[in-house]
Amino acid sequence: MADVAISQGDVEAYRKLERITTSLESDEARNAALAELFRVYQAYSIFSGVSRTAGIQLNVPAINSHKSKEEELDVDELVPMLEEAEPLARAKVAQLISKKGPKLKSFKTSEAVYKALKKETHLEAYKVLGGLLAQVTGQEAGGKLDKREIIDWYEKNRDRLRKEDSDVTPAPSP
Repeated sequence: MADVAISQGDVEAYRKLERITTSLESDEARNAALAELFRVYQAYSIFSGVSRTAGIQLNVPAINSHKSKEEELDVDELVPMLEEAEPLARAKVAQLISKKGPKLKSFKTSEAVYKALKKETHLEAYKVLGGLLAQVTGQEAGGKLDKREIIDWYEKNRDRLRKEDSDVTPAPSP
């Protein structure tokens, strides 16, 4: 199961392994399952030092015909790309947005990242998207690889974040 989670970035294999670690009676079996879960964490934690997006190239001219390099794209051009079908492409887009330094408290950006996280299936994309949502909201992502802590936090704080949206220009005082 850990092999599937690691080699395919399979979040369901990770979740199943996580459930197994809490349901086993035998210490020996539980320790074996925890060791396997630890291997998955080593492969996909933010401290792994591994990025699986190095070979992913965005078709920049299709996004903006006046640009030829990924680094030239701005956050507003990248955010819609979070709906990309390929998980590693979503991870690449999230990395590019993160490098651009997205505006803190931008509801448009945080909502797009949240929606991408909600439908995510790949642990690499979870890692990068969770980090990006933490960067935009200022909230820590938590320790779970599927970023359920920050997803839950976002759902509870969504209305407040909408009200604090940094993209909204306040109405001038009369």
